Amino acid sequence: MNSEKTKKQIIKFLKGKEKKYVDTFCFYQWIDRCYFQKWWNLALAIEPYITTNSLPEEYIKRLKFLLAECRIKNSETSNKIINEETSLNMSLNIINNHLKENHWTREFIIGEIAKIIMKWNPIIHVNNYKGWVLRVASGRTGLTIESWMYKSLSFYVGVSASGRKAKDTLLSILEKNNEFIVNSTGHSFSIKGGNKNPDSIWIESQILYDKNTPPLELIERLASEYYSTIVSFRQACVKKSNTMG
Repeated sequence: MNSEKTKKQIIKFLKGKEKKYVDTFCFYQWIDRCYFQKWWNLALAIEPYITTNSLPEEYIKRLKFLLAECRIKNSETSNKIINEETSLNMSLNIINNHLKENHWTREFIIGEIAKIIMKWNPIIHVNNYKGWVLRVASGRTGLTIESWMYKSLSFYVGVSASGRKAKDTLLSILEKNNEFIVNSTGHSFSIKGGNKNPDSIWIESQILYDKNTPPLELIERLASEYYSTIVSFRQACVKKSNTMG
């Protein structure tokens, strides 16, 4: 099987859509292929499915080496995720409070964040139309992450406006009120008496608070924090689904 077909099959399995039985040795082969193809994040996503005691000792040793290398390489890649060829030297201090008029800047930032997140995790697919709608299959649970994305943006904006760290607050909310988040499906939220698309408010608020930050630095930081939010919501909802099942 060629590389692209293998990659599609792995992603299909991780999305919970692979109907064929996949044994531990197949997982081993996939990780080996991921290592040579430099699909570090895919290899790490497969790891939890492996039962090592079902492999011969020499394979287990090789597997540990491959996964250790993938962790190192994935970490190095994450630190260099911004495309060095992107040249946008302006700083955000030229942006004023009339951010609705600055569509290009908003779209650029949203688009770059989307590219980074999809590169970090190929399972995540970002559609950018009339706002940023993120859809991710959550594996065997059969749930989607669309509503979680909207909620995460809503919480993010509220936390950012108060000057607190969004991630810490989100983790606290997840720990105390998982059921609320799992059941929340609202696609907009109220702020200062009016409803707005949450992705727009999120980007706008970040630009306001970071208007002296170079764009690439801002994009990298927002992508990192937003990706952490996605992972947190996804893990919490999968955990909730497992306890209910």
